[in-house]
Amino acid sequence: MLREYEENGKICRDYETINPIANFVSFLSADFTVKKDVWHNPNGRDIPLAIYYHKPHDYNVDLMITAMKNALTTYTSVFGPYQYNQLRIMEFPYRGFAQSFAGTIPFSERIGFVKDAGDPEDNENVDLATYVVMHEIGHQWFGHQIMPANAKGFNVLSEGLTENAAMTAYEAALGWQKARRVLEQRSIQAYLTGRTVEREDEPPLARAGGGQQYLIYSKASWVFWGLKQYIGEDVMQGAIRGFLEEFGSKGPPYPTTIQLVDALRAAAGPQWQGLITDYWDRITFWELKLGEPPVVEQGSAGKFTVTLTANVDKLIASEETGRQTSVTEIDDEDLDEWIEIGFYTSDPKETLGDEWMKLERVHITKPETELSFTLDEEPAYVLLDPRRLLIERNVEDNVKKVKVVDDTSEAE
Repeated sequence: MLREYEENGKICRDYETINPIANFVSFLSADFTVKKDVWHNPNGRDIPLAIYYHKPHDYNVDLMITAMKNALTTYTSVFGPYQYNQLRIMEFPYRGFAQSFAGTIPFSERIGFVKDAGDPEDNENVDLATYVVMHEIGHQWFGHQIMPANAKGFNVLSEGLTENAAMTAYEAALGWQKARRVLEQRSIQAYLTGRTVEREDEPPLARAGGGQQYLIYSKASWVFWGLKQYIGEDVMQGAIRGFLEEFGSKGPPYPTTIQLVDALRAAAGPQWQGLITDYWDRITFWELKLGEPPVVEQGSAGKFTVTLTANVDKLIASEETGRQTSVTEIDDEDLDEWIEIGFYTSDPKETLGDEWMKLERVHITKPETELSFTLDEEPAYVLLDPRRLLIERNVEDNVKKVKVVDDTSEAE
C-alpha cells in the first residue's frame, strides 16, 4: 500500500504491486477473522501467510495453513522462487471453487473451510481441502509466472501444469499412497467419465480446448503422473522448471504446449519419444490383459518362478471420427511398450494395487508375450500396470490370481 487517505467522505487506498501482474484482480470485503503465520523459506526471505475467514468456519484453517507451507516448500524447491511478498487466502460464501490471483486466493466456504477433510491416518482418504489449497498456490507459478499464448492447448499450461504441481506437493506432504487415490478420483475416473459426455471432438492433449476440463485437468494430471514414473521425477520436473525459467514472468512471445512438449522430449531422451507422442500428440489407449492364470513353482534355494502371458495392444483414436485402430494394423507402427508388472501376497484390488511385494518393468514388442520372473517370496496375485501409468479404460482383466503348480484347486 502506497498511501491511505480520505476523499469525499470515503477512505481511499493506493496500491502498487512489487512486480508486473496480469490485469486480473479480486476484491473481497467482510467481517473476517484472520489467522496469521509465516513460511520460513530455507533459501530466501520469509513469506507472511494469512487466512481471512468467517469466524465459525475455523474447522480446517490450521490444516490449510499447513498446506500453504507445504506447497511453498515444494514449489520453491522444484520450480523456483515465489514472486510475491505475502500469500493470503480469503473465504467467500455459497459457491464451490477457488481462484488464484497475484498473492491472493479467494476460496469458497464449501470447497475448503467447511469441507470434511477426513481421517489423516486413512490412506484411502482424499483430503480435498489440502489438495485445492495446493492447486491454487500452484497457479502462482503456472498462470502468474507462466502466461500461455492464446492458442490451442493454452489451458494445459495453466491447469495441467498446476495439477502436476499440486500432485507433487500432496505426495511430498502425505505420501505416495494418498497421492495415488487423488489420481484415481481427480484424474483417471474424471477423464474416462468426462470423455463419454463431451459433445465436442476429443483432440490430443497438446491441443485441448480451453473448456475441456476432462483434458486440461484430468488427462493432463494422469499424463504427468505416468511420465514422471517412466523418465524419472527429477528429469520431468527439471524440464518443467527449465520451461518456466525460459518463459516465466516475461512478455511475448508467450509459450504454447509446443514448447512444453519440446522441453519434455529434450529431457526424456530417445527411449521415451514414442511415449511422449502417445501422451501428448495423439489419442492413445492401451489394452493390457493377463492370459491364463500365472503359474508359480518353487525352485531351489527357496526361490519362486512365476510364468505368465501378457497380452498388449495399443489403439490410436481418430480425432475426427473417434475410430480406434490397433498399431498392429498401421504401417510403420510397432508395439514398443514398457509395461510394469506387480506381484502381490493379497488381492491388489483392495488397495488400488499400491502394496506390491515386487515391481518389475518389461519391454513388450509383441501382442502376446510369455514372461518368467524369479522371486524371493511366493505371490498370490499378479497385476499389469499397477501404478496406472498408461491410459487404459478397462483394467479388470489386468489382474489374475496365481495358480500353484501341483495345486488341484481351480484358479480364479
